[in-house]
Amino acid sequence: MKIYVKESKSLSIQTVSLMFYDSVTIVPLLSLDDVLYSDLIIVSQSDVSSMTGLEEYHVIIYEQLFQELSARVYQEYYNNHDYYYLKNALQQALDTSITTLISGSSYGAFGIDLAYIENAVNLSSISQDLYYSIKLLCQACETNKNIKNIVLCVGHYCFFSDLSLAKTPSELQRISKVYYPLLHDSHNCLILPPKDEYYMQGNLIDLEKVITTYATADYKDGFFNEKRPRNRCATVVWNAVSKSWSELSAEEKDKAGKTRAESHNKIIKHTASFNENLSVFQDFVYFCNDRGINLLLTAMPASSQYLKYLTPEYKNIFYSVLDKVDGTVHLLDLVEDSSFDNNFDFNDTDHLSDSGARKLSQMISSILHEINN
Repeated sequence: MKIYVKESKSLSIQTVSLMFYDSVTIVPLLSLDDVLYSDLIIVSQSDVSSMTGLEEYHVIIYEQLFQELSARVYQEYYNNHDYYYLKNALQQALDTSITTLISGSSYGAFGIDLAYIENAVNLSSISQDLYYSIKLLCQACETNKNIKNIVLCVGHYCFFSDLSLAKTPSELQRISKVYYPLLHDSHNCLILPPKDEYYMQGNLIDLEKVITTYATADYKDGFFNEKRPRNRCATVVWNAVSKSWSELSAEEKDKAGKTRAESHNKIIKHTASFNENLSVFQDFVYFCNDRGINLLLTAMPASSQYLKYLTPEYKNIFYSVLDKVDGTVHLLDLVEDSSFDNNFDFNDTDHLSDSGARKLSQMISSILHEINN
């Protein structure tokens, strides 16, 4: 079968070809006499009324097809945004012009503005633990031998986290949706929950090609952009969900800080995860040192309302780990840095806003310059 396209100012074969498998034959519609019963005709809504005899053929209105396809792509892409983002980031990280890699959970996703760091790729994502952060970094470095710097963004509690041992299906599903497809590694998770699929089934439309095209264009605008602003992706742990962090009262901020900190305080009991992460981190330090890569471990800023309730043991353990690590690790600890405004530089209790990300990224850029000179 063939697909015939009635070309116009708003419709071309090139536009239609983006939607279909490369094996599908797409040609311009010059005469209905050329069309067989098994063929399809794609025509713009504006041209339907001026064409006679279309009722005898299989006709698709382009605008209707585009609307349906766009809805499917939107569902699939934004349901799996972090997978497509990291897929593109890993691909860009292989470019030999890239010399700096950044990774490390939502702290790295929210806290970095690449506009202020030269030749860098950010491999951070939401709910990305130390294990997966390091796996992504190592995968990129195995191919790109020009990596000079790695910035690993963490919280003081990072050595206790293990996404694969999360109790909630929604957290585990992040492995199904993001890390297993990318790395083929479920870590310590024995049974992964299935991920949601929004694919259109068929032999003609190549939804993966359409999504890839969309994802590539969106990736160029950054993890956060006009369509996906930072302030709409906050970790909202306060009752007045319509309010932003900066709009909360002092009492609301304090309560939110307590709620968030207590959720992190619970994982200090995970001694098995702690011991495994120590080993993973030590191996990563060796990995970086052996390759002459500068490893900048960045403990990310947090609001005073959050730190007020975070167990101080985390900080003590964090530093005891670094004292014992064999190898060179550059440390930037900004957890309690007062230069970050509790109101305007944060998106929530412990993630940076646009202004906070700019400030932090400028600091990191300056430090990397010092390290390399």
